[in-house]
Amino acid sequence: MKKRFVAALAALTILVLLLSPALAAAESAPVETTWTTRIGARFATVEEGQQWMRDRTLFHDQITETMLPFFLQKKGGTLKEYIEYSEAQVMAFTPEEEQRVLDVLDWLQGELKAHGLELPDPGEITFVKTTGQEAVGSAGYTSEGTVFLAWFTFSPEYYTDETFREIVVHELSHCLSRLFPEYRQALYSLIHFTVLDQDILGNLVEYICQDTDDTTWMVGEKPESPFAKWMIRKPLASRSLCGACSMFPGPIRQIQ
Repeated sequence: MKKRFVAALAALTILVLLLSPALAAAESAPVETTWTTRIGARFATVEEGQQWMRDRTLFHDQITETMLPFFLQKKGGTLKEYIEYSEAQVMAFTPEEEQRVLDVLDWLQGELKAHGLELPDPGEITFVKTTGQEAVGSAGYTSEGTVFLAWFTFSPEYYTDETFREIVVHELSHCLSRLFPEYRQALYSLIHFTVLDQDILGNLVEYICQDTDDTTWMVGEKPESPFAKWMIRKPLASRSLCGACSMFPGPIRQIQ
């Protein structure tokens, strides 16, 4: 069976791993997986993007009452209110913005070909443009095979061509690792991560609680962001929690 190299971004950009010596190890592609150097793209209209916001049920199911103040940037709120708020943040792409994304995909294709690499073929990746406020100012994030980009990532005032490229490839790597579990496992094995066969911390909700009388985001003793305060309720020895981990309490089975 033909050997195929596994290539993707582990932290900031796929290119970092593409050029890593760790890629000397090759992976055999599953029979059902097709491989490509070209990632296709489509750009959601405002109406399509709003529908995506409504349809993110897996994400919505993970949101607890204690997380809503963080997302809505105020005390209180309901899930329905957050969904409506998210819909209102969707924006339309300009032709120039669409071309900027396509330019990144062209660049990625060139890098893959230059190094003799291929990626699992996800078909078309959908891109949605937003204000970023539904994700508390995040530049980009993903849901299944969809990439959400904030308007300011397209602004030269905030993002150069290089940093914009890093954002796009970084989010693409999340889509690929989510859509192709075998690829994800092979990718993380390059940096010596593996899927655990048992929980190591149990449910993180046991370790955190919310102090509604304060409006400072806390991880350990370090203030990170306004609108909510989370306190460590049980000792974690040498372990630490990042904001993203504490926002999604649940069994930890693998590094995402």
